[in-house]
Amino acid sequence: MELPSSMSGLFFKIFLVFLLFLVTFLLSLFSTALATSSRISLSRLLEDRNKKVREKILEGKEELRIAVEVWRTIFLAAFLLSLLYYFPRLHLWTIWALLFSLALVFLASNFFLAFFTALIARQFSLC
Repeated sequence: MELPSSMSGLFFKIFLVFLLFLVTFLLSLFSTALATSSRISLSRLLEDRNKKVREKILEGKEELRIAVEVWRTIFLAAFLLSLLYYFPRLHLWTIWALLFSLALVFLASNFFLAFFTALIARQFSLC
C-alpha cells in the first residue's frame, strides 16, 4: 500500500519540523545545564583528576556554553522558519499567540504585583 506523494510530503514536513524541535529542545536543556553549573562546582566534581586535565575542562566550559547557545539560536530560528514555510496558515497564528502571551504576561504580572502588595501590607498591619 503506497501513500500518495502529497501524504509522504506531509509526513516529511512534519518529521522535519519535529526533528528541528527536538534538537532545539535538547540544546536548550544542555544550555540550561551548562548555565546553572558554576566553575567551583565543576572543579569539585573533577577533584580526583589530573590538574592539567581539570584546568583544560574548566577553560573549555565557557566556550562550550557559548557554542551551545549559538547552535540553539540557529536551530530555534530554523524551527520557527520551517513552521512558517511548511505550514503557511500559521503565520497569523504566531501573531495571535504573541499578542495572547503578551496579554497573559501583563495580566499575570499585575495580578501577582497586586497580590504580593496586599499580602505584604496585611502582614505589616498585623504586627
